[in-house]
Amino acid sequence: MAPPSPPPSPLSFSVRRCKPELLTPAKPTPRELKQLSDIDDQQVHRCHIRIIMFYKNRIKETEHHHHHHVDPVSVIREAMAKALVLYYLLAGRLIEEPNK
Repeated sequence: MAPPSPPPSPLSFSVRRCKPELLTPAKPTPRELKQLSDIDDQQVHRCHIRIIMFYKNRIKETEHHHHHHVDPVSVIREAMAKALVLYYLLAGRLIEEPNK
C-alpha cells in the first residue's frame, strides 16, 4: 500500500522573472582604476550566488490618509543606488590585466 499523500499546502504564490538590470549609483562617483589586493584578486572569490529573497508588501498612508502599496522592488532599487554612492568601489567592474 502506498503512503498517504501529504495535505495540500495553503501557501501559494506566483513568481515573475524579469531581465537582469544594471543598478547605478544615485549620484556621480569617481571614475578611476584601482588595483585589487592579492586577497581580492584570488580566482576563488569570483563567483555568482543565486538567491531568492521574499519581501512583504507594505501599505503606506499618505498625508491625505489614503493608503497605497509600496512596491518592494522600487524600495530596494532606490536603497541600492544610495548605498552604491558610499560604497562606489563595489559598483565598479573588474578588468583582467595581462599576465594574470
